[in-house]
Order: sequence, then C-alpha cells, then structure tokens
Amino acid sequence: MGSSNFRMSFNSTAPSIYSLDDEADTLLSFGSLNQNGISSSHSSNFSWHSNGDRDRPERSSTQSTLQHVSPLHSLSYGGGNGTLNNLYSGMEDYGLNNDPVSYYMDQTPSSRSNEFNLGNLYGRRHWKYLLDLLENANPATTSFVLKEVFESLFSLMSNPFRRYLFQSLVEKCDYDNLELIVWKLTLQERPLLADVACTKYGSQSIKFLIHWIKNTKLAILVTQALSYKFVPLMTHSTGRYVLKQCWVLLDSLQNKILYEAAIKHCIELALDPVGCISLQDCIEFMSESQQLHRLLFLITDESVCLSFDPSGNYVVQYVLRRGDPELNSKICRLLKGKYEKLSLLQHGSHVVEKCLEFSRTGMAYLFEEISAKEGMLAKLARNKFGNYVVQTALKISKQTGGRHNHEFLVANLQPYLSELQQTRYGRIVANLILEQTFQEQTFDP
Repeated sequence: MGSSNFRMSFNSTAPSIYSLDDEADTLLSFGSLNQNGISSSHSSNFSWHSNGDRDRPERSSTQSTLQHVSPLHSLSYGGGNGTLNNLYSGMEDYGLNNDPVSYYMDQTPSSRSNEFNLGNLYGRRHWKYLLDLLENANPATTSFVLKEVFESLFSLMSNPFRRYLFQSLVEKCDYDNLELIVWKLTLQERPLLADVACTKYGSQSIKFLIHWIKNTKLAILVTQALSYKFVPLMTHSTGRYVLKQCWVLLDSLQNKILYEAAIKHCIELALDPVGCISLQDCIEFMSESQQLHRLLFLITDESVCLSFDPSGNYVVQYVLRRGDPELNSKICRLLKGKYEKLSLLQHGSHVVEKCLEFSRTGMAYLFEEISAKEGMLAKLARNKFGNYVVQTALKISKQTGGRHNHEFLVANLQPYLSELQQTRYGRIVANLILEQTFQEQTFDP
C-alpha cells in the first residue's frame, strides 16, 4: 500500500489478486497499445506509475499507436487477450463503441470528463452492459467491471439506477477487491462517504455495504470514516439510518469510535429534533459496558436542561423507561421543585409522568411540592397538559396500593371538584375521581 504503483494480476486458474496504493486514483498512464489489440509485449501482470501532472492523452492522426492510454488497455486477463477482446466486443450488442480510448479522444476538451470516467462517456447503456456482465461473472470479469467503475464509485452509489451495479459488484467481489472498494470509499481527504450517506440512494448503498462486510475487519474502516461527520449524520433525517445500520449489525469493537463520538456530543444531539431520536437508537443497541454507563450518566447530569427542551425531553423519558433505579432516582432528585413548571408544558408533562411511573421518589417529590404550594394540584388539573400529570398520579397511587397517597391527592382536589366540573380539562380529572370513588364503594367489603 505504501508504493506508488497499482498492480493487477490474473491467472486462468487462480482468483484475481487486486492491490491498490495511495496513487490508485490516477487512471491515466503511459503505455503502448496497438489500436487493434493489446501489444504482445505486455506480460500477465501490469503496473503503472502515477502521472503527477495528470496530462490528458493526445492522439496523433499519423500514428496507429497511442502513446498515452488508459491503464485498462494495459491489463492482461486470464485466458489471454481473447478474454478482454470478448468483453469489449460484447459492448456492440448494447450500441457501444468497443474502443473507449478512441471514443474519448474524439470528444472535444470541453465535453470530456475531469476524470477518465467511462460511465460519463457511455451513459445508461454502458452501465447496463456492466451489470449484465456481473450476472454470471468469474473473478476476471468481476475485476474488469471494478476497474471500469473504480473512479465512479461515489456517483454510482448515489444514482437511483446505477446503485444496483454497485450492490451487484459488492456481492461478486472477493475479499481483496472488497478491501479495494472500502479503501477507495474511506481513505479520502474529504469525508465523501458521509456526504453520500446523506443522500437517499447513497444511504441505501452504504447500508448494503455494511451488511456485506459486517463480519470483516473492513467494517472498522467504514465506522471510522463515518465518525468524521458524526454529528451531521446523526442529525440528518437520511444519514442517521446509516449509523443505525452500524448499531444494529456491528459489534461493540467495530462501533467503538462511533460510541465515543456519541458520548462526546450527547447533549448537542439530545437537543436536536433528529439527533434525539438517533441518540436513543444508539443507546438501545449499545451493550452493557463502561461506554453505555458514561453516556447515561452524562445525560442524567443534564436532565433538568433536557426536560425543559422540546427535543431533549424525549431522551430523558427514554432513560427513565429503562428503569435503572439509580439513574431514575437521580433524575427525580434533580427535578425536585420543578414539577409544577414542567407539568404546565407539553413536553415537560411527559417527563413528570415518567418520573411517577418509573420511580417512587418521583411521587414523593411531587407530593412535597404539592404540600408546599397551596392550590397547585387544582391548577394542574385545569391545565391543558397538567391534567395528564394529575390523572397519572391518581391512577398510579390507586394501582400500587398506596391508599394514603391516593387519599392525599383526593383530599387536595375535593374542595375544587365543583369548580373543576366547569372547566374543559378539570372535568376529566373530576370524573376520574368520581369513578374511582364509585369503584371503591362498589367492590370494597
């Protein structure tokens, strides 16, 4: 990987071996090719050195030999030149020119691609030809197709139709060629993989790749590349599904770098409308580990801020639903004295309900606040959101057998029952009390 050469070798009896170095993105090289076929001077291995200035090849009208050609023509496949000639001759059935270099030379400079990109030259028919080749491909054919599309992988993954060629290629490639694909996608100066993950079809292509390499060491390269833009992916409505695929399919070691990023940015993510959902997905699939405990404790420490936030409250609710006694008690303690304010908010009232449902200390702190603030319970009962908190408190105190707690609530609301009957939301609470009282009188001996 450290040299400046790109080498491919094929053997008629052995699988293809395909290696790539840091200069693999250079598709133009120097070579010698007769327009009617590959020069017999070429060996079964081929290599090319990078062309630093990336000059375009020039065609001479007086010479039958091209001095600057695509390395594709310097490639020797198992079975001799006939294999390569057969692959190119098959293009005629799709209405394609079987001499891509000549086709390229005929283009005006303004119409040429910035890269020697056969996909841009041939369009839909070319991709269809390559896709058909992969249906019953042998190792040599698969490597031929990979060579054709190698510099177009990112655009291939993002295209609604050509992505099927990418998926088929991933299925047919052996480990060595899969390694090439992963290295090409992940070892970029800019985190292009994360950008592709934010597109509809690019996201599907990356998820397919993750599924295919989940049991290999290559998965770590993908998670590392995704970690460079972790927050943008977690807060993107499409990109987050790529990370979710990692949570679901990869193990804790492969996801370690993503878990560390989640810990570092957990509060920022929790305050985002999309990030709060992604963070819950991350927690759900994290195995019990030190990383999980660090993440949960960080969220718990900021539970007051998060509980008042329209997005963050969902993360606090999720932690409470996990039912960890230590974490739940800590959350309820930090919210002490703030239950009334939270109950009057749409998002905050849900947090208070979860405190009552999943922690006994939550009920105790609510009672303390009710006792300290006269008329607080009636105020909540009349409120659009607070009435749900009162209903939850009445039901839980009744179901858990806390007769004293239930009587405490009813006693605080009894003086306001007639008034509550006259309000839209208070009427719901008053009717619940009357219903519970009737049930007690009917079923108690």
